[in-house]
Amino acid sequence: MSNGRRTALARRRRAFGMSQEELAHRVRVDPKSVARWESGESEPQPWNRPALARALQLTLDELGELLYRKSAGPTTGEQDSRVGTEEALSLHRAISLSQRVDQSTVAVLVAQTENIRLRDRRLGAAVLRDQITAHIAMMESLLRHSVTYRWRSQLAAVLADTATLAAWQSLDLGLFDTAWQLFESAKAASLEARSPAHYAHAMTEQAYVLMDLGMTAEAVECVAQAVEQYEARVPARLRAWMYGVYAEVCAAHGAAHDALAALERADLLLPTGAGDPDLPFLSLDSSHLARWRGHCTARLGVAGAVEDAAAALEAMDRSFTRAEAGLRCDYATALAHVGEREEAGRQLAQARHLATITSSARQLRRVEAASVPVA
Repeated sequence: MSNGRRTALARRRRAFGMSQEELAHRVRVDPKSVARWESGESEPQPWNRPALARALQLTLDELGELLYRKSAGPTTGEQDSRVGTEEALSLHRAISLSQRVDQSTVAVLVAQTENIRLRDRRLGAAVLRDQITAHIAMMESLLRHSVTYRWRSQLAAVLADTATLAAWQSLDLGLFDTAWQLFESAKAASLEARSPAHYAHAMTEQAYVLMDLGMTAEAVECVAQAVEQYEARVPARLRAWMYGVYAEVCAAHGAAHDALAALERADLLLPTGAGDPDLPFLSLDSSHLARWRGHCTARLGVAGAVEDAAAALEAMDRSFTRAEAGLRCDYATALAHVGEREEAGRQLAQARHLATITSSARQLRRVEAASVPVA
């Protein structure tokens, strides 16, 4: 394979100030893959190319030209001079673009994230993955080249929110390592934004990766640390949400007393209304908390689980399609525990349907794991 690819692809990457590891993270591949692409040992697969093009700010046609560009064979001195000039121009363009960020730009980025979030609730993560990946890549580039602290801080806050959302979507699709890395990116952006709320949100939600891996003790410890470090530094609604998550991971670990106590604490902390302007990433009201209680009591098999799940299902917002799948799965489990097998089977079938139309690997795993004996 031509040495020209190594020069062109590596030069383009360096022009954006990216290491091979950073580019690999954006494209969701191993860094060794990037090294092989740049050395000419292999080619990016078709499914890698859209993300690679976005990371390098190229069209797919331009990426194709870059990958197969032949080296004209300049001398070493000419190569060094040309690389230096191209890198300087590319860096100048990137910094100049970041300088165009203002309040209206930030508002547009926030709106894009919120739009993805709303569609994710109804349609699932699979249809939105490419869109949110590109959205994150653009914000990362703007942030990396920004020289104005005010906009760096605001960009970082939007990035933290979006990366946490993308991490949850990845977990829903069964991409555990990708989810973990995105949560780490969200926490790093939260530090840049100096936002305890964003950090506490990402750190607490990261515990779901541990829980879904079967590492329930570690999940409990993760949320306990988040509560200990941030409870006094975040708004009441976020504190209530953190205790809700703590209840769920405790229930998964079989710690019934701690789970039920956490639910009571969440209920005491929960303010009125469904959301706060300062917490756009959080939707939590009494109906959401009822859903949590239904999940925990069903999982623990405690008295009142059927009533809790039924009440939560009655009260829930049906736009949360994926969440409805999970709640119907909980309801089926609770019904099965009291011998209502026929209705349990119907609820499980509805849960499977909702999980399927949203392509939720996570909810499908829960459905398949649910124990509903045949009558």
